Amino acid sequence: MNDRLSDTELGERIERALAAKVGGDLDALLADLPAEVAPLGSWGDGAPAPSPVKSMNTYKGSAVQGGNWTVPAQFKSQGYKAQQTIDLTKAVLSGPRTEILVGVYKSAVVVVVPRGMAVEMQGSSYAGSWVDETNGGTPGGPLLVVRGSGYKSTITVKYAEGRLKLT
Repeated sequence: MNDRLSDTELGERIERALAAKVGGDLDALLADLPAEVAPLGSWGDGAPAPSPVKSMNTYKGSAVQGGNWTVPAQFKSQGYKAQQTIDLTKAVLSGPRTEILVGVYKSAVVVVVPRGMAVEMQGSSYAGSWVDETNGGTPGGPLLVVRGSGYKSTITVKYAEGRLKLT
């Protein structure tokens, strides 16, 4: 197998994955793909942070990205009739500016940020809303920019208690 799936093979796998009824139906789709290896050591003991998670794609379901994870400079959130939570309270940011690109249809996206972060929202919505419950966050803090579009969707940024790590 090459390093990447062809467009045709990817399409076929997606169709088979969406048609799966039980977890065992997915085994054949994943058998020849490389396994992800978790970093050694536990979070906070000097072990390296996990590799950045680059996107969240949800189709008629819900997804949560949270806990101890590394946020890349640009993270993509895509959803169709989905509920997503992107929790940055225990995350490690890759730099002083983080951008979340949102493209959702009939969905709800909640971004949870720790106090001390500056927030900008730059989005458009049809029959939906963009809500910044942080009122711009903390000026001068690491910057989170949430931008994109939503159709009949709600995109919300809100506070939660937590710590913020900056690598």
